[in-house]
Amino acid sequence: MPIKKKAVANKAIPEKNTIAKCGFYRLQKRLREAGWYVEWTYALQGGHAWEDMPMRHQEGPHKGLDIDMTKCLISFTGDPFDRLEYPDDMSDEEHEEWHEKIDGRLSEGDMDGVAELTGHDWVNRLQDASPESWGGNEFMFNGCDEGLANLIEILPLIEECGCSYKNYNPASGDIDIRWD
Repeated sequence: MPIKKKAVANKAIPEKNTIAKCGFYRLQKRLREAGWYVEWTYALQGGHAWEDMPMRHQEGPHKGLDIDMTKCLISFTGDPFDRLEYPDDMSDEEHEEWHEKIDGRLSEGDMDGVAELTGHDWVNRLQDASPESWGGNEFMFNGCDEGLANLIEILPLIEECGCSYKNYNPASGDIDIRWD
């Protein structure tokens, strides 16, 4: 499904028929109506997603109002290289050399070389990191008492929007949300 890009980095406005089909967009719309800040980001680390967050709502019924930090759900793609599966037949020393080769190719910007070493096309995987293609992701929330209470309050709404959740962890401030 094509996505129309906005001028703002890391944001895409889906077409109307995509909103009806993808549970993430239904959830995002409902939570935004309730004053939540809900975004799909392309940040590789959770901290980067929080850093890039605006201070005020950029769209929706609360546009221009300050964002309540206890009512935020922010996705992040995560560092894909954290998910590398090492070949089973390598020794610890070979693992280290293999990782050094990958790091070297990354520092040179040689993504074809990285794909050759790992067996994964990381560039296309990250370019296709959309709610429609991933079917779910890990989201961060404010793990303070009020943030956790707000999250617990919206769990039924998550399910009403055709999504499911598991593993919400107040200590790390994350929840895994899946959709159709």
